Amino acid sequence: MKINRLSVNPRVTFDPTNEEHLKEYAIYLEQGRWPGNCKFEIEYPYLEIPAMINAKLARHVLSKYMNVARVSIE
Repeated sequence: MKINRLSVNPRVTFDPTNEEHLKEYAIYLEQGRWPGNCKFEIEYPYLEIPAMINAKLARHVLSKYMNVARVSIE
């Protein structure tokens, strides 16, 4: 007897420095769908994964500019 198992894909935390995570999000933005199933877990206080990813990307990029701005001011 063959036993069917549900494939459980563990969720991962989106990392804005991870190239694979960025590629998956780029596919979502271009095609309106995730490549396969979305593997990212939703984090509090967000209600939607795309909104969460946008916020994380914005914080990541802005932190780079803020560090540059601090160095320029000092």
